[in-house]
Amino acid sequence: MKAYLLALGLFGCASSLPGKLALVGSSAQLQDGVVVNLEDAVLRAHEVKVKVWVQNLSRDFLVLDQRGLQLKLSDGRVLTPVGELQIYTVPTGGGHEVLAIFRDHAELRHEAQVTLVFGGVSFAADGRARVVGELVLRADGEKL
Repeated sequence: MKAYLLALGLFGCASSLPGKLALVGSSAQLQDGVVVNLEDAVLRAHEVKVKVWVQNLSRDFLVLDQRGLQLKLSDGRVLTPVGELQIYTVPTGGGHEVLAIFRDHAELRHEAQVTLVFGGVSFAADGRARVVGELVLRADGEKL
């Protein structure tokens, strides 16, 4: 068995990268009274999953369309969320958990930093979707 595993490593079949890495970030007070708290973020081979708590401190209902979220990679590429995308309505003073999954054909575990862009945010008063800010996420090296 040891010889088989050694052979896999010698021929490049066994990856030296962990299965997934934790991403860390802090809370962010974005524009227009939007506060974002990172709950969980994981970087995998071809996928990044980000779970945040979005709080509305504005004086109007907040509408968040997941199609407006983006993930900027270090090489300048921008990923959009996949899967069943939601539109969330958050009342003044309220909050909502948002899960976004981003996929790419390239290996993502080499990313030291990614940026979650908060677009697709509008308010009931004007209905105009806009980007309200960004949340920087860094790989902390913790193998999960």
